[in-house]
Amino acid sequence: MVETSTEIKSLSKENLKGVEELIESFIELKRFPGAVLSIINFSNEILYEKAFGYTTYDAEKLPVDLDTIYDVASLSKVIATTSALMKLYEEGKFSLDDPVCKFIPEFAENGKERITIKNLLIHNAGLKPFSLFYKYLTDPKDIKAEIFKSAFENPPETKTVYSDYCFITLGEIVERLTGKSLSDYCKENFFGPLEMTSTMYKPPKEILKRVAPTEDDDYYRMRLVQGTVHDETADLLGGVAGHAGVFSTVKDIQKFLFMIINGGSYKNSKGEVITLFKPETIALFTKRVEGLPHSNSRALGWDTQPSDFSTSFGKKGSDGSFCHTGFTGTSIIVDQKRKVGIILLTNRVHPKRDSEGAKQILDTRSRIHDLVFDAVDNEAAKSK
Repeated sequence: MVETSTEIKSLSKENLKGVEELIESFIELKRFPGAVLSIINFSNEILYEKAFGYTTYDAEKLPVDLDTIYDVASLSKVIATTSALMKLYEEGKFSLDDPVCKFIPEFAENGKERITIKNLLIHNAGLKPFSLFYKYLTDPKDIKAEIFKSAFENPPETKTVYSDYCFITLGEIVERLTGKSLSDYCKENFFGPLEMTSTMYKPPKEILKRVAPTEDDDYYRMRLVQGTVHDETADLLGGVAGHAGVFSTVKDIQKFLFMIINGGSYKNSKGEVITLFKPETIALFTKRVEGLPHSNSRALGWDTQPSDFSTSFGKKGSDGSFCHTGFTGTSIIVDQKRKVGIILLTNRVHPKRDSEGAKQILDTRSRIHDLVFDAVDNEAAKSK
């Protein structure tokens, strides 16, 4: 990890007051019913963690706590799929320049034989962003077949188009290389070793009360979505997909980020240090890909800060930070200069993704992240 500034060891209530007031105001504005925010440093210390609001707006609403489980949506892309690919990369199971059709032969159709795994990871393969498959397909095999055989939406390597097609394909590569479901592979290799006991695909019914509901679906499932993945395509694929499907808690994501920050190692509850990745693998996958013929803020699976494509990460993140967001209202940022990680979990799509409050997610996340950066900077200035 790059280290260029003093690491803070605490955050005062005074510096956090503005952050808390902003989140509480967003709850009043119904941008989300509740949230969990955590800030960690590079010494494996939790500087701040707090739950706000409730899981719904209902009269019998349940308060959010640190054990509330959220559908993290596209955070699945980095927590699960990218991590799986990092491990397989270390094991020499593929190279970044391998063509996708080496592992999925049918992907070569419509001129895609030269598209590489790297193209999928940085979203410049020219594939469609997504399709509303629930309107015309139900069989997972048919959905995957359409994705793999699809034609280009844009000429490859000419622009960045964030694409679920890319990560659904990457998830399939993991499964074909390992002979295991993406869910089982991630549980065995990451969620289990990191003691992420509340992180999973397809939460069982017995923990449903801990799961924050997402959308009141009146267009596909015709019910309140709780404990099943919000993303329609991931649901059609059985709840396990490369682009979405993971459920988790702030406490579990802290463990994941500590491992990433520590260059692939993690000290478990027994005091044992386990190593999941080499530091150079972490560095490779979290560094912005340079030298592309078009503007791109992407790392391998991750996004980076500052980004020209979205304001979700705020305007004050340090150059070289890496990050990702999820459609349901989730985000993680690792600011390497400030030596902090930020985790924000919400269910902003409740009760509807098209509600006025939910539509403000870019502004919402940006303002929260920027106030956190201000708090960290103020604390660092005090300690000098």
